[in-house]
Amino acid sequence: MGESTPLLKDQAIKQFRKRRWVTVVIIFFMAFAIGAENAVILPTAWKYLQSLGSTSELDLGILISAFNVASLISSIFFGWIVDKWMHLCKLVVFVGAIIQAIGSIMYFLGFDKWLIISGRFVCGLGSGTLTVILAELARATSNDERTKYLTLGFGCRQVGLLLGPAYNLPLHGVNTNFGNIRVNEESMPGLVFAVFWVVASVFIFFGYENIGEQYITLLRTLEAKGDSETVQLLSYPSLEDSEKRAFAEHGDPTATNNANDLYSNHVNSSDSNAGARARRPLTETRSIADDIPLPYVDDELDEEETPLVQKGSSSFRELLLDSIVVVLFMQLILFFCQYVVETIIPPTMQTNFGLGTQANSLFYLLIGCEAILSFAFVILVRKRISDRIVILAGNVLLVIGLIFHLVTAMVLKPHSENALSFFIASCTLIFLGIPMASVSSVTLGSKLIGPESQGKMQALRRVATSLGLILGPLWAGSLVHEPLPLYGVTLILVFIQLILFLLSYSRMHA
Repeated sequence: MGESTPLLKDQAIKQFRKRRWVTVVIIFFMAFAIGAENAVILPTAWKYLQSLGSTSELDLGILISAFNVASLISSIFFGWIVDKWMHLCKLVVFVGAIIQAIGSIMYFLGFDKWLIISGRFVCGLGSGTLTVILAELARATSNDERTKYLTLGFGCRQVGLLLGPAYNLPLHGVNTNFGNIRVNEESMPGLVFAVFWVVASVFIFFGYENIGEQYITLLRTLEAKGDSETVQLLSYPSLEDSEKRAFAEHGDPTATNNANDLYSNHVNSSDSNAGARARRPLTETRSIADDIPLPYVDDELDEEETPLVQKGSSSFRELLLDSIVVVLFMQLILFFCQYVVETIIPPTMQTNFGLGTQANSLFYLLIGCEAILSFAFVILVRKRISDRIVILAGNVLLVIGLIFHLVTAMVLKPHSENALSFFIASCTLIFLGIPMASVSSVTLGSKLIGPESQGKMQALRRVATSLGLILGPLWAGSLVHEPLPLYGVTLILVFIQLILFLLSYSRMHA
């Protein structure tokens, strides 16, 4: 039996990685769809409202805000749910897909403006699962893997945002009726995404796994038998790290369970599993041991020998560490800056350079491509450069870009070639720097906390980015022709978050 233990261990790890790969593919497609949905609907939303009798731009603002507000609320709720009951992750993701399908159908039917606004609100509730799936990526990956997986997750959403407007092209000539239901370019996105989320729910039901819980179970199993070398390769921060960093010690450090209690719902005999594997409820976690017997897990283990075998309760206290607060504040400021610049692009291009909507569309396309290049850079350098260095580099690019914006607006004359070149260069620096700093700060934050707080961490990140999304356009829209306060205050905010980051720099080592 002793000779077969390494083989069984390798089989268990291989089986987990296979299941994780399938789940990660589903997660990436969901992130892509959530990004693409907004990009498809927003270009035609105003025309859709007008066709239903709306004459006020306020209705468009309500429609956009309804999605963001609902997403913010559901992100917090879903994040709390999966942190408290990790085995419910698959159920939450499945329910979120169904909710988005319902919201998309409401948007497609479009009998009046309040129905499509309500549909977007319902879709926002479902999109809160983005928090859940990103938290799962953080739970189910080691420190070395996490930067790649989280960056790819953000990158898929960015690709969806980038390619989304192109999906409207084949829908351009659609104009027909099914009974009282009007099918045209404005309503078709609702039908398309209703079908997508129904199909996605089927894949989630049959292919999605609670990979975060399975990963933790695997690590605890290996640690229980003293396989510290493998645990170090697969694990979260070093097992000798402080109480706040070791994922087995979240919540009450004295709360421990016997390994037999911890694995009683996971480790079953191969005979009893043969019929049970065919159908499993959404809330049941499939363990590595369901398919690979693990004889090196004893029925009873001494608690003193299994420091990882502890049942921690996730707590908001862990999220109040200064390093985590700085990461969340950085998210707010970075997205504030992003939406400040995105908001001033159309009026600046029109007023200062005489360029119209076609140039704006091309410019936004280039910005999206820049973001993808930035994500690719983070993935390529993840093993050579620490997250902290990438965050600093991104912030330096952001500061230089904002200074260029200020110089362009204050010193150079409008309609000059130099002014346009400076404006393009400054936007280039900003939209290279923000994605680098943003995704690296999220990755770093996920490495500073344990798996049972990842859901709340992602929920708070969503709150911070939503605040940036709301406040940035308001600030830029009110001061678009007052460059000194517009860029001056924005630069001050960036310097504040940089100072806070540097003060916490030594405690942000993952």
